[in-house]
Amino acid sequence: MLYRWTVTALLGIFLQACAVTAPTVEGPSATVADTANGGGMGGGVFFVLAEYDGKPVPTALSSSRQASFGMGANLRIVSVERQVPAGKVKLKLLARQAYAAPIQELLASSPAPAEGLVDVELQAGRRYRVNGVLDTLRSEVWLEEAESGQVVSARLNAPPSAEARKAAAAELAYTCCNLRYDREGWISDANWLNRPFVPAGTPIKLYDMRSDRAKAMIDGKPMWLGLDYGRKQLTFKEYAARVALHEDPKPRIAAYPHNVQAAIREGRILVGMTKDQVTVSLGYPLLHKTASLADARWFYTTWQDEIYSVEFDAEQRVRRVDATPEVQGQVLGPAAGSD
Repeated sequence: MLYRWTVTALLGIFLQACAVTAPTVEGPSATVADTANGGGMGGGVFFVLAEYDGKPVPTALSSSRQASFGMGANLRIVSVERQVPAGKVKLKLLARQAYAAPIQELLASSPAPAEGLVDVELQAGRRYRVNGVLDTLRSEVWLEEAESGQVVSARLNAPPSAEARKAAAAELAYTCCNLRYDREGWISDANWLNRPFVPAGTPIKLYDMRSDRAKAMIDGKPMWLGLDYGRKQLTFKEYAARVALHEDPKPRIAAYPHNVQAAIREGRILVGMTKDQVTVSLGYPLLHKTASLADARWFYTTWQDEIYSVEFDAEQRVRRVDATPEVQGQVLGPAAGSD
């Protein structure tokens, strides 16, 4: 009985939200656009203007639900922007995750929504955008100028979740090196070539430690750090100590030659680089294929599981990269200098 009433109530809220019509704006106005991402079975993340000066307006959230009617659990994202009177105005902003079907709202474990009122002064003819952050660690929404991205309102936050409080209490450290990650934010000890990466020296907090992984808050973003391949060579605690340093490596990196610093920013290496510099740029080699860091050959892998190696000379500097021409072009730059 309670379940049936809850679904009915949610459906009523869905339909009520779809019934809002835009007020007529007379005089000078500005454009305010919503931000919406996602779609399909996974729902969407919405940062929307719900009303101005107490007047409800259609949103990307309500319009997406309306457009998804009859599509079951598949949410179709619809973009929305509207005219709002220029000058001083009170806006109600909302950040939330939403789904096409009421039952999904009941079963999903969604971040807490953030909402509230902000006082802003809008410039006539200018375009603005509602934007924010919505994840397990942070729920925040604000208004920004669309062209510059400059925030023009107060930032509205939901109370910190238990997850956010746990992450905030973790010890602050810094990433040792460029840490590559997959589409789901998983940072593996594979450190795949041609993947996006978290730059060396980025603030990181590890918490919820397990035998082969830990949750990570990296520069305010939730991710995972995992030990996928080197479990026979290191414990996860030992691996985490290599990756998350108590001392910020950025001052040490700043002392490298300028072209080495430039290569590290690109996640590449140069002939003549030291092992330390290679580690900062590519991360540690594959532990299950590289017996020791003292070896003259370090093995790495690409996202496509193509193994390549970095070879060092007697002075422990990069001599060559043993790889296909395509991989060499992705990982190797010109010879390192001493500038």
